[in-house]
Amino acid sequence: MKRMNYAGSAFEHLTGISLTALPLNVRLPLAAFGITMVATGFCWGVEEARIDAALRSAEAYAARAAALDPAADRARAAAADVARLRTVARTIRDAEGSGARSAGRIARITGALPDDVWLSAIRTDKGTVSLEGRALHLEGVANALDALGRLDEYAGVRLTSARSEARRASVIYGLALDPAR
Repeated sequence: MKRMNYAGSAFEHLTGISLTALPLNVRLPLAAFGITMVATGFCWGVEEARIDAALRSAEAYAARAAALDPAADRARAAAADVARLRTVARTIRDAEGSGARSAGRIARITGALPDDVWLSAIRTDKGTVSLEGRALHLEGVANALDALGRLDEYAGVRLTSARSEARRASVIYGLALDPAR
């Protein structure tokens, strides 16, 4: 005896299609298509949930980054201040050390000058030291040229000017010491 089910299935109620009325060679591809559609819908839903979660995370990270921007700006400003202060400290250190170096250089120059030669001005420009002063005689200027030429820290000495001043009976001179290379 064959049993008959007179109550329709849920699928028949929803779609209005009776699967038993369809031939077997159509039912299997139709079932495969239905399973594929259900699996696709499920995967679609899962991916939609993952995309929504990723978007919420991105919004949270953007909010945190926006909150950190003022702190990052302050950190960059502090780093720039530190660099500027290091430059100032280096300049101060160089200036402090240059006083002792300059004093030593001036002492070596004045120590090399003969007793009848006086300095009235010392100038430096890119390592070249310019000297101006007076001497009792032109021979004193020549002796000064010779003595300054023996200083090791200079490549040479040049006479830049010399003139006799009759009313004071002296010679006004100008010398240049070239830096050693």
